[in-house]
Amino acid sequence: VAAQIGAVNTLVRRPDGSLKGYNTDYCAAIAAIEAALASRGDGCDPETVLRGKTVVVVGAGGAGRGLAFGAKFKGAEVIVANRNFERAQALALACGGTAATLEQLQSGLVRGDVLAN
Repeated sequence: VAAQIGAVNTLVRRPDGSLKGYNTDYCAAIAAIEAALASRGDGCDPETVLRGKTVVVVGAGGAGRGLAFGAKFKGAEVIVANRNFERAQALALACGGTAATLEQLQSGLVRGDVLAN
């Protein structure tokens, strides 16, 4: 998954001494979002609660990449907003989402079911 996301935030030393990289932002953030949405009491299954939802990701760095790809893996539509619009566009293209400017987000032109940073 880390290779698809293109970001690693955790390294684990293997028995042979080599290191393996993981993206734990993806797992932790998406699990927290799923749990929060499922806890609303509307009978949603935490595993499918993001399907069809729109997730707005603020930031296009490593954590933003984990959020964007994680939401897309779970079937959500993804909008990436970032200070640098070109970076937002690059991440949106990589994960199959769309890009927005922070000004569009601040003005209310960009809306979603989840806002994650």
